[in-house]
Amino acid sequence: MKKNKTLLLAVIFATLLGGVFAQKNIEGTKKKMMAEQARFLNFEVQEINGVEVESPSFKSVFYQKKNETWRSTTEQNFPVNKDRLETILEGYVASTIINTVSTNTNNLKDFSLDKESRKKVVLKKNDEILASFFLGKSGQSSRSSYILREGENTVYLVEGISTFAIEGDLRDHTIIHADADTIDSLTIKNTNTEFSLEKKDNEWFLKNEDVKVINYEFLDKYLESLSKIDTMGIADQTLEFVPTKRSFSLTNEGAIFSLVVGQDADNENVFVKNHDGLIYVITKEQADDLFFDRNILFLKSGE
Repeated sequence: MKKNKTLLLAVIFATLLGGVFAQKNIEGTKKKMMAEQARFLNFEVQEINGVEVESPSFKSVFYQKKNETWRSTTEQNFPVNKDRLETILEGYVASTIINTVSTNTNNLKDFSLDKESRKKVVLKKNDEILASFFLGKSGQSSRSSYILREGENTVYLVEGISTFAIEGDLRDHTIIHADADTIDSLTIKNTNTEFSLEKKDNEWFLKNEDVKVINYEFLDKYLESLSKIDTMGIADQTLEFVPTKRSFSLTNEGAIFSLVVGQDADNENVFVKNHDGLIYVITKEQADDLFFDRNILFLKSGE
């Protein structure tokens, strides 16, 4: 009798314990579903490789990702600052719906979603449209917007999407994208001299001369500085580009970066014509910093 009573109590306890765990699992599943439902977009940044933006206030822009590099596919085909664009997209993907504010498409002007005010954003994965929606300024904060999915009539107030960020200057003004540790060759053509360096077994040599570089302190600082040279912008491509006798090129993990230094016809401004065909405005000091005399690579005796 005592055994049966103990067994019965054990069964009751196990049932209650199982019920508690089941309830927790149900609650956890509900929370997860609610979190997923609260997200405005249900995909990840890594899936996006195309962005289109249309706005009444500026020309339509198109950004496309190839081999981890973003570029504008309109007009000048300029390189895009990957970190800035993907930070914006991360905000889009992480955005949450605060509430539904309207299901009436007759009052879209109240939410800056009328044709004269709204911005349209299309996010793509290759040729597949992941999301297409209209943005309207909410006036509540810089990080919230009224949003209407294309083809629907429900207006949401969404936190995490700004109507301004995607309009900003997303051009990448960095001339050379290269890690100092992965640069493996360098050619400098100055006004009267030309020489090349190449890396062999982590040591630098003058190419075709097999002379070892000794002044690594200078060379390391120089290579590190290359990725920090920012342009002042992209020049008007119709300008008369007058090349000088100075050019510069390097290879970085197989990728070639080459620059030709030039001026305008009046010799007033300095430019570099990049390997991508674009002409960038730089300062005279920046141009001079790209070039150095080969003798600086060798320490004098006693140093």
